[in-house]
Formats: sequence, structure tokens, C-alpha cells
Amino acid sequence: MYRIYLKRRLFILTSASLDRLSERYPDAPVHHYTGEKDQIKSFIKTAKKTRIGESIKPKEIILRYEDIEQLKADFFSAYRIIEAAGGLVYNSQNEILFIYRRGHWDLPKGKIDPGEVKEDTSVREVLEETGLEAVERHEWLHTSYHIYKNKDKTPCLKPTYWYKMTTQHDKLKLQHEEDIEKAEWLTAEDFLAQNRVTYVAIRDVIEMTI
Repeated sequence: MYRIYLKRRLFILTSASLDRLSERYPDAPVHHYTGEKDQIKSFIKTAKKTRIGESIKPKEIILRYEDIEQLKADFFSAYRIIEAAGGLVYNSQNEILFIYRRGHWDLPKGKIDPGEVKEDTSVREVLEETGLEAVERHEWLHTSYHIYKNKDKTPCLKPTYWYKMTTQHDKLKLQHEEDIEKAEWLTAEDFLAQNRVTYVAIRDVIEMTI
């Protein structure tokens, strides 16, 4: 299963049975992919126009096909892929470093440069955005996906690879040129309980750590 966000709506790519889907997502419309790659853009466009009744947009839209990896590859082919990587940085109190930019609480991350491997990107971006002296990268935690349009109005799909990191440092020098205004150390539980303004994909990442 792949979960791909378009603003606050969610595409769910799956090969699960209809019975299982109806139990887990009883109100989500299910669209059955035919496997015809040349029709994938119109297939996605039709799914995006889904309404419940006359006006309500469903939060979750299911795209179903028996071969989940083919469905993923065909779905991704409709977009320009921009890969990114970042980190959930923990201190000695098991608190995560959150940054605040553009009106949302976020996690440090950034685009993967040409020729760079995602593991190196995750550390580089964390250090650049937070000013921490050093972090130790551990295991991969999760990959999040979201759709957006760039400055040229090109539809893009961004996979972001998240890694667990730890640090013994607490001195920060935030990268203000990236619109980072402030940062806080919070446990995952406290962050979620406070219901801070964040992106749904980021909330998913945090929830997976508990």
C-alpha cells in the first residue's frame, strides 16, 4: 500500500481485497485501474474529481490494481519525481527536533542533489537547516509521498525518505534563508497531543514512531 497526499486529500494505492477495503475505508470511493499506462493521467484526473453526493470531496480515494508495484510505477509516471530526505532527530531526553516554517511545524529535510545518495542527503539537510554540530544516522523509518505543483505549474510527486537520528548537541543555528523561524524539542506524544499546525504527511511520520 502507498499513501500519497494531494494537499489534505489522500490517494491510497493498493491491491487489497474489496472486503478488506470496505472494512477499513467504508466511505472511500474505490477506482479500479485497468493497467493501461497510456490512460493513467485520465484515470488520476477522474479520481481527483470524485465527490460524495453533489459537493463533498472524500478525504481518501482508493486506486486499486492487482499488481501494486505496476500501479505505483504507472501512477508515478504521471508526475515529475523530486526526491528528498530528512531526519527525526532525537536528543538524550527522547525528544524530537521540530522546526517551524511557512506557518507549519515540520521536520528538517531537503531535496536530493544529483549524484547524492539519500542517506547522505538526510544528514546534510538536517545539519544545514538546524545548525547542529553533528548527528548520528540510524535506520530508515518511513517514506512519505505528496503531490504539488512547482513554480512552472508542473505536477510533481515528492518521495521523502525519513531516517532516525540522534545527537548529543543542543546548540542550534537555524537556516533562516529557508524560512525556518524557530525550533523546539518535543516528544512525539506531546507534539500530537498539542495538535500543532503541521502537514498530514508529517503527522503520519510522527505517529509511526509511537
